[in-house]
Amino acid sequence: MKIHGKAEQNASQAIIQEVLAQNVRIRRQSRPHPAGFTLIELVVTLLIVGILTAIAAPSWLSLQANQTLRVGQDEALQAFRQTQSQAIRTRQDWLVSFRTKDGIVQWEMHPTANASIAPNWQNFISNVQIDPAETTLSQTSGVYQMQFDLRGNVYPPLGRITFSHKTGGQARRCIVISTVLGAMRKGQNQRTADQSGRFCY
Repeated sequence: MKIHGKAEQNASQAIIQEVLAQNVRIRRQSRPHPAGFTLIELVVTLLIVGILTAIAAPSWLSLQANQTLRVGQDEALQAFRQTQSQAIRTRQDWLVSFRTKDGIVQWEMHPTANASIAPNWQNFISNVQIDPAETTLSQTSGVYQMQFDLRGNVYPPLGRITFSHKTGGQARRCIVISTVLGAMRKGQNQRTADQSGRFCY
């Protein structure tokens, strides 16, 4: 009986040791891998990022160009309105001028009676340029001009000033002087030309 009991005890101990050994193996197998990426995972990630960038980059650049043009358009509208307001306030003719100097679009205004005063040219936002094909303001020596009388009316001819982005593209923004009463409106490039053959209106 003692021999039989001892054998059973040895068998129980062997079973316990085997169970413990299995638990140790399971724990070792279930341990998380060290943090980080494998080379394949890194290459795949970089490839996906590159594809997404290639797809999104043109849209992002176009968005930036359009935003820049909108700012330039707002600056031109402010220049026209400020000149018109000064003509009405001072009850005399005023002239607003636009030009490109060293690659930067500039504007200034002054009373036509004081043309000898040194002009105070102010810069537009960078990366915009005057589109000569779509601009119809009167031009003298590369300077585009519009004159308002003491009532804020416009001396004919009417016209528009149109801007494009220096990086190219089809986007255009313009300010159109549409009536002799000095009415102004914003415009952008369209698929079809207007009666004057221009596409920004």
